[in-house]
Amino acid sequence: MDAKIISNQGRIIYDDQDENKLIAYYHLNDYFMSHPIGPKTADAFYPDFSQDSWILKYPSIIERYAQPALVERLHRLQHNNLS
Repeated sequence: MDAKIISNQGRIIYDDQDENKLIAYYHLNDYFMSHPIGPKTADAFYPDFSQDSWILKYPSIIERYAQPALVERLHRLQHNNLS
């Protein structure tokens, strides 16, 4: 199971004291290096997961790396989009 490194507010959490979180952080970095979202700048490296549109665009990332409240938000958004 992957560490939950995306906070409920959509921020990436870097914790080099927890090996699982550190590994998850590097996996997430690797993913976005292979799938860039825009110009390669520090502020555009990760999507803004506080916005619904980004949450819906990367549901597998949210499911895998986000804390439970953000995953629940994803599920509500998906349900509302189906309605």
